[in-house]
Amino acid sequence: MNLKNSFLDKLFVKQILFLLQFVPLSVKCYTPGPLYAHTATLVGKRLYFIGGSQEKEFFYLDLSESFDISNANWKNLTVNANLTRYNFATSVVHGGSIIFIGANGKIYIFVGSESDTFGKMIIFTLNLNLQDSIWSLGVNNNPPLARYGYTATLTKDGLILYIGGVFQDESYTNMNEIPIYDTLKDNWSNAKMNPTGKIIPEGRQMHSAVLSEFNTIIVYGGYYYEVSSKPELVILDISNSIYNWIPITGETLKPRWGHTSTYINSQMIVTFGIGFDKETNSILSILSNPTKISFEITNTYTYEQPIMPSFAPNPNMPASPTKLSPPLSPTASPSLLFPIIIIIIPIIIILIIIGFLIYYKKYKKQKAENENNNNNNANNNS
Repeated sequence: MNLKNSFLDKLFVKQILFLLQFVPLSVKCYTPGPLYAHTATLVGKRLYFIGGSQEKEFFYLDLSESFDISNANWKNLTVNANLTRYNFATSVVHGGSIIFIGANGKIYIFVGSESDTFGKMIIFTLNLNLQDSIWSLGVNNNPPLARYGYTATLTKDGLILYIGGVFQDESYTNMNEIPIYDTLKDNWSNAKMNPTGKIIPEGRQMHSAVLSEFNTIIVYGGYYYEVSSKPELVILDISNSIYNWIPITGETLKPRWGHTSTYINSQMIVTFGIGFDKETNSILSILSNPTKISFEITNTYTYEQPIMPSFAPNPNMPASPTKLSPPLSPTASPSLLFPIIIIIIPIIIILIIIGFLIYYKKYKKQKAENENNNNNNANNNS
């Protein structure tokens, strides 16, 4: 009898310990580690990260809902990907695919001379028909000197602006000398800059440059001869035919290099990179850009639902027959389903544990009563 009771006691404890393993004490999403020299590609409402200093990592940041940067919704896809490691690459989106290097329906590659030494910048294009991909050499009239460590920003007018970088002799480019490649006319030109502008930023490499909704290019970070470039954050106003560097107002981020910046919903999302002090190596920073020259550091990403345009009915148009669609069955959104599951599972497990405790309490009580009856019977027999 005692051996049986001891076995049941141990079995009960093991069952409780087993169930406790499935009770999430804290819900924590995947958090990527330090990273630099990576690519960040916005596909719909997801910001995908590939390559860089981490070995073959592939993950994305979900931008479909607002979040605090301390609880950003990272999703790890590394286990499902068969990747080759890439450093200091670039990428674009074509259809449902992420393609390294490209823009505007074609892939534009900017290289040195054909002998793989520094020379003039050469344009190669590849039409994004991947079934019969044929490389062709661009016109390349009066191309600028080749460089590395620059940024290439595509404007709404089909112009690619090359900002910053380093020449073969390790001298830095003048930030007031910006080569422009016209993807529509297939030719090179130089930006017309305001000679009496308020500032001329220091040269830089390994920085980021993104186009904003105000028709400005936000240039952030980078380094100049092993020190941070000044100013750390600066704006190139391209809203007029004569471009102009203008200083910002408000807060700015600490300098870093090897990072990426993505502009969405009047917010610049800065990810990873290497800072010039230990505090700068943050995973995620967000800079709000409410006006053309004002910025504010924020800890919250704000998702804005796209506003669909409304059209007034034309009284002259004949009325079209109305088709009745069958009612749609309600389906739970994946973003809502996950927290519901996280809440329900612990409740079920806790109810099971409570049931075990009630059973165990009754079992112990019955065990004690049986032992008392046995003792009384033994005394009576003696």
